[in-house]
Amino acid sequence: MALALEKKVDELSKSWGVDISKAEIQDIALPEDMKRAFAVQAEAEREAQAVQIKAEAELKASEKLKQAAENMKDPNAMQLRILATVSEASKEAANTIIMALPLETLKYARIGDLGALASINSSAARRRAEERRKREETTESEKEKELEGD
Repeated sequence: MALALEKKVDELSKSWGVDISKAEIQDIALPEDMKRAFAVQAEAEREAQAVQIKAEAELKASEKLKQAAENMKDPNAMQLRILATVSEASKEAANTIIMALPLETLKYARIGDLGALASINSSAARRRAEERRKREETTESEKEKELEGD
């Protein structure tokens, strides 16, 4: 095998004007500490590459999020996104959907009174709902008194 290697190297190196006088094949066993050093270096290089790949992916994701934010400035785009989210969520087996929506979105969609329902946890919405209920009760009691008076 060594002779075959020597002939091949001679063939390739003669055109350069170099004469190879000896070629040997040896089995070299690396010391354990050198093997560990190579392994540590290789692991560090893999980790560095992983960090670079992750950083590039985060940069691409942030660019896409920026584009999405620009698109969401349009109220129509926001409504379409909300509908897409509801559609995706309704595919699940348990389809109770609780969504927090800005009142501006509901007003733009001309849903009006449902805005209070969407924000029922806010004290202002509860107060408005309570005032509306009291007005309705007052109106009903006035109608009952009028009927009794006739």
